[in-house]
Amino acid sequence: MTLDSRARWTLVLRQVALRGGALCRETLVLDETEAQALRDQIARLSQRLASQLGHISARLTAAPTA
Repeated sequence: MTLDSRARWTLVLRQVALRGGALCRETLVLDETEAQALRDQIARLSQRLASQLGHISARLTAAPTA
């Protein structure tokens, strides 16, 4: 993690994953602005998913039992 002259951070993540039996090395560079946008997107998607699951749960609860 580094800080620029305005105290905004940048994170560099290096990871190794096993995919299809082969090692895959990846690097992700994420700055503060991108991280905030990603956080906001995840929050919106999470709310949408929770709403959809709530609708499904309500339909299953309301469904007649045979």
